[in-house]
Amino acid sequence: MNLGYATLTNSRVSGLSAHSHIGGSNPMNQTTPSRSGRRRSRLVLGAMVAVIALLAALLGACGSNDSDSDSAGEITLENAFGTSKIPASPKRILAVSEADLNAAQALGVTPSIVAEYKEFPFNTWTTDALTKGGADPERIWTGTSYEIRTEDVVKARPDLILAVGSWYMDDTYKQLSKIAPVVTFPKPFTSPSDVDAPTFLRTVAKALGKEKEAETVIADTDAKAAQWRKDNPSVVGKTAALAVQYIGGGLSNDSVEPYVANYLKMFGLVPPPSTDPAKPSMEDLSSLDRDILILNFYADRKEITENSVFKNLAVVRDGRTIENKALSEAAGTPTYLNMNYVLDNAGVRDALTAAAGKVKS
Repeated sequence: MNLGYATLTNSRVSGLSAHSHIGGSNPMNQTTPSRSGRRRSRLVLGAMVAVIALLAALLGACGSNDSDSDSAGEITLENAFGTSKIPASPKRILAVSEADLNAAQALGVTPSIVAEYKEFPFNTWTTDALTKGGADPERIWTGTSYEIRTEDVVKARPDLILAVGSWYMDDTYKQLSKIAPVVTFPKPFTSPSDVDAPTFLRTVAKALGKEKEAETVIADTDAKAAQWRKDNPSVVGKTAALAVQYIGGGLSNDSVEPYVANYLKMFGLVPPPSTDPAKPSMEDLSSLDRDILILNFYADRKEITENSVFKNLAVVRDGRTIENKALSEAAGTPTYLNMNYVLDNAGVRDALTAAAGKVKS
């Protein structure tokens, strides 16, 4: 199950923090140290600096190639937060989101380390690709949130961090970039929800030296989508909304987000205007009353399905709603891996054509 871009909370990062301080005592209560005490403090401080420098060197050696390397083949990638120097042949690649993992998988690369969460295991398309490739990458952060813990990144010893799909770059970019080069979304994008699928894939591809492969994936997927629309003309031109009930209640109209709107267009569907409310009130759900309404529930679905306003929507009364996990969850992080998965999925095709067939002309 994947909550998708639009649902991640603004959790704070555990580990490095701009507000951290060393020691727990109140400096106002400290006495002035003697001259010998100050000398001992300087000696201890000097030793601490030496140890930290040694640890940093050891971590750098662990995260790099076994042999000495120079800057030959190194590339520079600018992003929304700075500039990263990407090594020519990274060995220990960390994907901090399933979307980053999927982008690498679509290019034929399986990162050495991936983030997976106990309550939100990988989607079917991800596990299928891992199984097919016989890959078993290291897992980190198997906790109860999407929080990035810098101490776990240090322990993982990556030499490249893929974080195009991470919502936490404004909090963690500086911290993570001290551990390894970070690949994240470029300017003018300000969050993962703004990044279109081609830009996402091309960004990862450039870091991995797979730019030609990326263009092949994009062209092949575009051709497959065009063929899908040709084979299912009844779906093309139908208006559609995708709404999700997240924990906390209510419905979120995710289809007003650019990445979800583009995903719906892949099937020939017409998404709602971006000006529609992203969080419609339960007293006015008219913005969801389209030809087709795709639904996903993560909480008590009866709070929605038993609501009188919801039940009186024409799209609900006519049975033009769709509850298909593959269809709705792929929209949360549209990458070329899951886009191909849903285009090939007979259940997705049958659900869309069935709903489209009930639209009154």
